[in-house]
Amino acid sequence: MVYNALVKELNLHVEEEVTVVIEGVVLVCFVREWLNNVEVGKSYSVTIEGRILNDIYMVENEDASIGFKQIGNSFSYIISWRFDLATRSIDAGITICFDEDEVDFHDYAYLDGKNVSVKVDRLEISFMAPVG
Repeated sequence: MVYNALVKELNLHVEEEVTVVIEGVVLVCFVREWLNNVEVGKSYSVTIEGRILNDIYMVENEDASIGFKQIGNSFSYIISWRFDLATRSIDAGITICFDEDEVDFHDYAYLDGKNVSVKVDRLEISFMAPVG
């Protein structure tokens, strides 16, 4: 899914790190693909993919909250949403897709339709074009 992202901050020490605002949600992302001259304060069309580097860790939530919670100052997040096995994505207000070969949610079919949380090692953003 393509979103409009406002660039809030570029990390001067980690060139692959960018902080963006998408749909009112502030996310710190690992840059997968840059455009030339990305600037703070400007908006760009982007795509976001989740990356789980090791095993999937998904648990059922008691509450129905959805959203993103950054883990420390890292690229990692705990994402909460209503699990839909058929979509192969996370929809926590912003849809995060995963590479089919890397993530298999079928082991968690018993959580289908329930509120869950999953740890994502990083959110990868690809800049496609300036907006406006």
